[in-house]
Amino acid sequence: MSNLVKFDPATLEIFKYGGANAPLPFSRDILLLETHIAGTTYLDDPEGLATRIKPSDLLSLKREPNNEYDTNAILLLTQQGEKAGYIPRDKNEVIARLMDAGKICFALIVDFEFLDGWLCINIKVFMKD
Repeated sequence: MSNLVKFDPATLEIFKYGGANAPLPFSRDILLLETHIAGTTYLDDPEGLATRIKPSDLLSLKREPNNEYDTNAILLLTQQGEKAGYIPRDKNEVIARLMDAGKICFALIVDFEFLDGWLCINIKVFMKD
């Protein structure tokens, strides 16, 4: 074997049997956007949602290309599948294109508060590379 290639049988075993939880070589999360979640005023129970989320919670992103209001719409869901809102329309185009190209994106809750009855949830959006 070449001196430039390091072969580690233990690492090979992790990849072989680790499945989805196996570490990816040179994998990193790239910060794409810091923003608030849009549409929380339209949720059925924003007060209830606020009791079920916490900072550092993971949110999944789901593209909605057939959304009647925005063809670049990206829905944000809690790990329990509960709708949290959307990436704001004026900030979603690049992320939508990345997702349409097969990139994996996710969000983390930074913090949240109620402002005059509006649930303001601040998030960071990342892309797995």
